[in-house]
Amino acid sequence: HNIWRLGHVQNGDAVVVLENQMSSNVYPWQHLCRECGACLVAVRQPSEGTSWNAAIEACLLELVAQGCHVAVLAVEIFLW
Repeated sequence: HNIWRLGHVQNGDAVVVLENQMSSNVYPWQHLCRECGACLVAVRQPSEGTSWNAAIEACLLELVAQGCHVAVLAVEIFLW
């Protein structure tokens, strides 16, 4: 991953994906996290009536409140 080699993802950083996302978008980030010590975080699928945008925002705010640096937000262009 060039993003790691360039120093954008470091030990302890968070890489955020969506729960139940296609594996082709999750496996590379899992590999990156193992390599550099980052943490892979999955935004839980929102309950009925809650948008993905709201769920993503809540997850990011929670991570920031915990003092975590979010290095990557890897979301699909569209959801199935």
